[in-house]
Amino acid sequence: METNIVIIAVAVIGFVGLLLYMRRGTGTEHALASKLLTEALDEKRKGNIDQTQYLLEKALQQFDSGAVDDLSKYSTCIVNLADCYTKKAKFDEARALYKRMLKRWEIAVNTRNQAALFDLDYFAATADFGSGILDVAHFYRRIVDAKRQIHGSNHPEVVNSMVLCSRLLAKAGERQEADKVAAEAEQLRTGTEP
Repeated sequence: METNIVIIAVAVIGFVGLLLYMRRGTGTEHALASKLLTEALDEKRKGNIDQTQYLLEKALQQFDSGAVDDLSKYSTCIVNLADCYTKKAKFDEARALYKRMLKRWEIAVNTRNQAALFDLDYFAATADFGSGILDVAHFYRRIVDAKRQIHGSNHPEVVNSMVLCSRLLAKAGERQEADKVAAEAEQLRTGTEP
């Protein structure tokens, strides 16, 4: 009887220890991903493209492991790594990265994750998407639609996302469509009819 109690106690303590170890590992992986991303951006500012690419690829491994769930940092990593590939004329690789990023964004849209959608607005307002701008601009319409479903058509967040969508479309060279989206956003903002 005492042997069974000792075995159960050891098993419980071992299980709790394993959970604490796994939790600590997630924090460690998040810190490592953040550190690698920060170092990569420092190297990029110095003009060291090869070292930047190396560090970003290592950071991306951490994000892809599933232990680090930070959409903004993941997107920053992707955009900067795609820029490295573009500078080395690896256009197919850069485009593939943008498609990976948009798959992650799609999860935020499909789950109507409001915090992630808000982060994506900030990211879209500040990031340079380079060769991925057309894909990002077209995808951004889905973010506008998701926000319409969450908040209703004339909510300020919807209008804000429409303005961002218009800017992305303009950067992608789709000026006519950008003007149309901007005009619709202005109508919603002011409450006027066309």
